[in-house]
Amino acid sequence: MIDYSWKRTLLLISIILISVATLLFLLFNRSNIFGLSEKLSSFNKPEPGSCLVLEEKYCHSGYSIIKGAYVGFKLPPGTLLFAPFDGWKKVSTATFLKSGERYTRVGVFVSPDGDLEKTSLSVDFTPAVNIPTAKAVKKGEVVGRVSSTTVSEAGDYNLVVGAGVPSITAPEIKSFIRPFYENLLK
Repeated sequence: MIDYSWKRTLLLISIILISVATLLFLLFNRSNIFGLSEKLSSFNKPEPGSCLVLEEKYCHSGYSIIKGAYVGFKLPPGTLLFAPFDGWKKVSTATFLKSGERYTRVGVFVSPDGDLEKTSLSVDFTPAVNIPTAKAVKKGEVVGRVSSTTVSEAGDYNLVVGAGVPSITAPEIKSFIRPFYENLLK
């Protein structure tokens, strides 16, 4: 007589493996039905920190280049840059005077209609990698990434953040500038 017990064992193991695989598949799809996969994927989503333009782990790590005007950072390339307020995005080229080096500059500015000439406040990131977004941006929206290029004229920082204010008379702008710089510096 032929012993078929090994075939029964193999059949039982196959049934168990197929059942486990089916169960896992159903559980995975069920999590999408309840929106859990979206909730889990947004759990580690980077957010702006207290400095408004970088993740919290990078806030308070900048060095003053020109007091109250520019702050330099040495950050990992690819670090996200966030809009510090609702406004308009601009992408331009910055040319440094001494060396003549040119860098991509990404900025966000406040203006009633998106006209840069009417801005009351702007924050610029130099050098930066542009991320295509709409011209109008919301506070906390990603507007760019830190470049691997360093600005030798500014102390070999790969990010220089500056806030431009044509007129610092408006109270909301005064209340923005000082804490903004304090939260960027070491």
